[in-house]
Amino acid sequence: MIYYLVTAKHSYTMESYLETYGRSLQDQVKLVYYEELPYIGEMPLGTYIFSDLERLSPAQITLAAYVWNHLAQVRPSVRQLNSPRLTMRRFELQKELHRSGINCFQTIRASELYAPFRFPVFIREESEHTGSLTDVLHREQELSSALGRLLKEGHRLENLLVVEFCDTSDAAGVYRKYSAFVVGGEIVPRHLIFSRSWVLKTADLGTGEMLQEERDYLEKNPHEAWLRDIFALGSVEYGRIDYSFLGDKPQIWEINTNPMVLMRPKDYAPVHHPGQEYFARLILPAFEKVNSPQNLARGVRVLVPQKIRKDLPGEPRTRSIRRFAKNVKNKVLGRPNVGVVTRHSAGEF
Repeated sequence: MIYYLVTAKHSYTMESYLETYGRSLQDQVKLVYYEELPYIGEMPLGTYIFSDLERLSPAQITLAAYVWNHLAQVRPSVRQLNSPRLTMRRFELQKELHRSGINCFQTIRASELYAPFRFPVFIREESEHTGSLTDVLHREQELSSALGRLLKEGHRLENLLVVEFCDTSDAAGVYRKYSAFVVGGEIVPRHLIFSRSWVLKTADLGTGEMLQEERDYLEKNPHEAWLRDIFALGSVEYGRIDYSFLGDKPQIWEINTNPMVLMRPKDYAPVHHPGQEYFARLILPAFEKVNSPQNLARGVRVLVPQKIRKDLPGEPRTRSIRRFAKNVKNKVLGRPNVGVVTRHSAGEF
């Protein structure tokens, strides 16, 4: 059994996959909400994927690490991917990639603009996957104005990153974004998308040549060895890397520890269906390989100390119960094939 730890708000990344392309895994993957961890009490034996780490608060990281350490006591009966303490987050990884000479561009915190950097730049959030919050900024005045606007909109300065713009477009002005998953020890190419926009969230170009280039990428997995090294550098055992090339030099944009596996087929343009179906065939064996046979033996007792629970964000337990009960009703009872592990008293899992 695979237990996928995720924030409740962002569980759709795995849910949509299990409801569609990953239906054969529905009885083998269960969702566990970080918000529920203090109340679970006992955790079954199996494989645990700690996803969504970049979105967790410091207190939630402490909680996740506490649970990780308890589960580690019963290895190999429990397998774990993505240590909450060791897996690098976006800023930490970007700093290391630049320091080691892999990335040509630099990332700094908006609260530390005294550090030297080069224009042009853009601004993004450290803990979310919203892409750039600004256009490309070419001067100090533009940067100051953009930061002022974002603060007025409710963004926190400490959660904003200033990133040097790295233009990876080709001679025709087309940008490419490569993406690949790591699942345990398996590197699985996800897609290659094309756009004339430098912020690539979805493919808006799809000529026959481009689709063939993507298919070659999926079939040949040409960067497998290099990608394995980058994931190891970041101590990431589950996630998706997004990257491009500046000439022949790879540039890493980020590693997402809670990536969208696959959306619903209707969410893709028909021209992209073959590529999505091909990836679905690639990723399934990777999940099957990390899956642990269901073990009915008694699980691991995890009683979270009050000193950890008191610092967690959110509402009191009674409100949490009502909110998650509603969440389960809406998400599970309406779509009964997606398994969610959710209990509200110690010992019930």
